[in-house]
Amino acid sequence: MQSLKWFLALPIVATLLTGCGSPGDDTSNADATTDGAADATADSGPPVWSEPVPVMIDDEASFQFRTDPTLSTDELELYYVHRSTSKPFRATRASRTDPWGMPQEVTAIATGNYQTTPRLSGDGRRLYFSSDGPSHVPADVWMSSRQTVTDPWGSPAIVPELMSGGNDLRATPCLGATRFIFESDRDGSYALFELAGGTVRPVETGMVGTYPFVTEDCLTLYFVAAVGSTRTIFVSQRTSVDAAWAMPQLVEEIHRDGIAHIAPWVSGAGDHLVFVDAGLVLGGSPDRVLLESFR
Repeated sequence: MQSLKWFLALPIVATLLTGCGSPGDDTSNADATTDGAADATADSGPPVWSEPVPVMIDDEASFQFRTDPTLSTDELELYYVHRSTSKPFRATRASRTDPWGMPQEVTAIATGNYQTTPRLSGDGRRLYFSSDGPSHVPADVWMSSRQTVTDPWGSPAIVPELMSGGNDLRATPCLGATRFIFESDRDGSYALFELAGGTVRPVETGMVGTYPFVTEDCLTLYFVAAVGSTRTIFVSQRTSVDAAWAMPQLVEEIHRDGIAHIAPWVSGAGDHLVFVDAGLVLGGSPDRVLLESFR
């Protein structure tokens, strides 16, 4: 457990998220119309991420200590971990335009000293998280389920296919939880892995990544990697689950030199990014503020 605690407490050597999990290609071209008229059309290229703003949650006590956000598909449930206690919290709202209600600790999944890195399945009926468990061993991935999204979470159990002798974190399900991309130090240092068909294999993007988030179709991967002395968010895609990952792209629009952006979550429509501003790289700020961006 000590190695996990050290990892979670690292003052992220920050590389900024340039847009939630997906790099924003910002290209624009203007084409003049005929007759020399003042008329012109602009091809602005892919949509870009807006200026990030804080996620407004009525819980000032933990405003600066939130990490690992994950939302439900309908964006009416928000889970995050209170960094100082390593416990998960849940907030809800009635619609996507309503404010978040007061967060409550998710006590039903208590399994050990800590429950961290929550991830929801696409149908919202399974919650995956990492814990040292009752034996206080390195972090394993656990799963709790519920009959409907309004029911309480049931007693959790370890996901045996993801177990190793190391810390296994941030297990993000895709394709109906038949596959997972997750983070682990099972080979000695933290890197990304994929579980598919009962086989675990490294995620090959050409970069050493952490903090993964993968879309439900398993084809778009957001993660955090180093750029110089900073950690930031990149995005990579593949054409099929058996294809190679393309060269990762930095999410440019939200990148800030010297500020660490980590732990991206992106909506199914690809238009809402939630991530963590981990503060200045130099000085080791412990702040963990949730930010969101739209496009």
